Amino acid sequence: MRIAVAPLAALLLLLSAAPALAQSKIAVVDFQRALNESEEGKKAKASLEERFEKARLKLEAERASVAQMQEELEAQKVMLSAEALSEKESALQQTMMAFQQTVMENQQEMALLEQEITGSILEKLYKIAQGVAAE
Repeated sequence: MRIAVAPLAALLLLLSAAPALAQSKIAVVDFQRALNESEEGKKAKASLEERFEKARLKLEAERASVAQMQEELEAQKVMLSAEALSEKESALQQTMMAFQQTVMENQQEMALLEQEITGSILEKLYKIAQGVAAE
């Protein structure tokens, strides 16, 4: 008898909850789309792209400088003494390490900047969504 009562009680509970569920409204907010299509989001994206481009150009110039140092070393290799070759290789290695460090710092800086800018916009969008949900 108990076994038959449990499913019946569950069914009655589900049927009584159905009207409450039917009155609920569900909304989906695509924050990424709102970020990409809002005026503030577009301005932030343009600003970020401008900064990314400046950083990319600066890094490209540094990379070209490192590549030129490497080419010069390769061209002078046969004419240099072992000591001079070792010094130039060491200098090149240090320059390459400094370049790699600059690249990593730049990536971190850009990621933080992007997070900061988009975070503030997403926070505003979230508050708007909360206001709409409260209504």
